[in-house]
Amino acid sequence: MTYKRRSEVSPIQLSDFKRRLIDHIESSNGTELNVDIINGAFSDDLDPHQVHGYRTESLFMELVNALGRFKYIKQEDQGNWLTRDQCAQPPDYLVGDNLGRRLAVEVKNCHKVTGNFSLRADIISQLEAYADIVGHRLKFAIFWSRWREWTLVDPSFFKQSASSPDRKTIAFGDAVIVNEMNALGDVGLYTKPPLCVRAKFTRLQSKKGPIDEFSFMARIDAIKITAAGRVLDRALDRRICLHLMFYGSWPSHDWTVQNIDGDEYFVLESSPPPGPPSCSIPGYASIGNLSRHFSNAALGSLTAEQVEIPEGVGGLDHAHLGNLIPPDFDFHNSGLDLIVFHVIPRDIPPGDESAWKRQGSR
Repeated sequence: MTYKRRSEVSPIQLSDFKRRLIDHIESSNGTELNVDIINGAFSDDLDPHQVHGYRTESLFMELVNALGRFKYIKQEDQGNWLTRDQCAQPPDYLVGDNLGRRLAVEVKNCHKVTGNFSLRADIISQLEAYADIVGHRLKFAIFWSRWREWTLVDPSFFKQSASSPDRKTIAFGDAVIVNEMNALGDVGLYTKPPLCVRAKFTRLQSKKGPIDEFSFMARIDAIKITAAGRVLDRALDRRICLHLMFYGSWPSHDWTVQNIDGDEYFVLESSPPPGPPSCSIPGYASIGNLSRHFSNAALGSLTAEQVEIPEGVGGLDHAHLGNLIPPDFDFHNSGLDLIVFHVIPRDIPPGDESAWKRQGSR
């Protein structure tokens, strides 16, 4: 009988163990410990590549949780396990997706300028062997960190590397075509620009002297949120608009002072960058996928050394992100022009045809 045993403690668990150990000893005898000595004893320092790797793994789990369209997600690559197959390697997670499939998901980060992800073919084979043992289908969740885009890709679409025969590769464009993130609740959002916050104000006389255009006191009298020049009256429309401004892919310009119909406003505006149209429907422009919004919020709130993505980071928990566009959203009567794209893969992996057919008929 051959077997393989693995017991691995992640840096997230190790850091938590150190904190608990310090708290326990200090509470026991009142002695303040030298944290640097404990850190050195555990020797769990991570290089930047490891930080990005573990952070991406944590980011994926919190993303799936925030999107909310999953049956279960379980961390699989830690703890003890035995197998007769020496060539089996557990993936990062086991996931039950929105299509009813059982997936073994390996999370990877790709920051290459070329936009090509590659991996040793033998590692893919080991992951497939483990997925077969536990009755799950192997998928790769690739985070293209340069663009903060997520794709969920079946390894059958990887190609043999031309430069390294022992590696398989997939380009970013090809990964987008076969992306299966919709099975976890990811959707693309399109709306009409610009999105604006307008704060109407009144200039006040300073007690120290006359005011001028460069230094003045102001009182905010009213706030208006607009989309494509239309004032949003419904609370739900305003909430969605602010989400798109804060976390979407359009840049926000600096606050400006504008005179509108004789009143003065502080104006914060968000609009797509110059370039070719991102949508074939006139007036609309892409403002990114929900997965990109989550990544923008999560990574924008972390310190350089922070590894784990906390639950509900940036306020984008399931209560917010997963229900951003409720099922009964009234597209026709909303003041916010909005299109939601449920993008399914162009090419369906063998064995997944029936699941995606059901999704496409919804």
